[in-house]
Amino acid sequence: ADRLYLTRIHHSFPDADTFFPEIDFNLWEIITIERHQADETHRYDYTFLNCLKKYAEK
Repeated sequence: ADRLYLTRIHHSFPDADTFFPEIDFNLWEIITIERHQADETHRYDYTFLNCLKKYAEK
């Protein structure tokens, strides 16, 4: 992949049984960050990340 669109939920889920692979952010440039607070629709704070691979072939 040359681009990642990630949503990070700012909460710990100790009983979770599925995990996203670790990302080496040294290989990725974060293009945009959108931080959102918990509200009546969203129980937890969350962040959208848009990342571009630093060494992507063109």
